[in-house]
Amino acid sequence: MTELQRAIYALALSPEIQLGLFRDFVCKGEELVLDFEAAYAEGLSLSLASASQRLAFDELDKYLESHSGTQFQELYMDDSQLFDNVFWRRVRVLANQCISSMGWEYQAPPKSAAIYVRG
Repeated sequence: MTELQRAIYALALSPEIQLGLFRDFVCKGEELVLDFEAAYAEGLSLSLASASQRLAFDELDKYLESHSGTQFQELYMDDSQLFDNVFWRRVRVLANQCISSMGWEYQAPPKSAAIYVRG
């Protein structure tokens, strides 16, 4: 499983499962998006993707980007937002569209391997 697949699968999960992918002390929404952004920026997994496949990923990326900045901070810093906010429901739909466009068979992603330094 590539990092991009892992990030997309994680974004597509139910909030209950998303919470379990990360350490208790981190903001899960923020980590979900950071993982996607890092993997998407690499772009290696999409180098041979079709135009429609790239479009699905671009749509997700643009949606996340349109909800960035301090005015949207609560979406990422408050884990309860994963459950009730329409933003996260839309993210899950877009992530599932990415999975479908690539013809990937859904797999549960492993927990994050990120190393966190508490300051």
